[in-house]
Amino acid sequence: HFYMYNTFWDLDTEGEYVVDHATSTVFVLPFSDGGQLALTHATSLVKSRGARGVTFSGVSFIGARGSALVLHDSSDFVVKDGSIRQTGLNALNVSGGERCGLSNVSVSRAGQGCVVLDGGDRATLRRSNHFVNDSRLSDCNRWTMNYAPNVLMAGVGQSVTRSRLVESAQQAVFVMGNEHTLQDSEVIN
Repeated sequence: HFYMYNTFWDLDTEGEYVVDHATSTVFVLPFSDGGQLALTHATSLVKSRGARGVTFSGVSFIGARGSALVLHDSSDFVVKDGSIRQTGLNALNVSGGERCGLSNVSVSRAGQGCVVLDGGDRATLRRSNHFVNDSRLSDCNRWTMNYAPNVLMAGVGQSVTRSRLVESAQQAVFVMGNEHTLQDSEVIN
């Protein structure tokens, strides 16, 4: 099995495009219903290192070539009552820190899994308590089909509660480490 992209001979579905890097030209097969096409140059929409007490409420994060939100060693960084979609890599990528996550967020169309939660200390079993609560994660893995789950929980003490994990190419949840929780959630297809 193989997968090819950015080939002229495969330009056959509305909304698809091909980039000719030699001439810096984009060829697009437009939507017949007049639907919009969007182009982004942003690698990430939010990058945080060491932030504390940040909340985004009711915000939609749309279109990033990499991960939409990248959090390093941040604490109490929460996205709630919003959406994250159309990313090249993960919607949310958390490493280190404590208590970062999503609450009542719709995540869709991420290129490489939906959410990575990684933190805590495996030697001492200190929990990071990163989370996904009351959220819907769907239709991810557009580019990476293997080992790019809807949620990757690594380190110590991550949790997914009351959430829906829908349409995963290979696996909905991948777990590495200790004391992770998947509770009161649905895993569909």
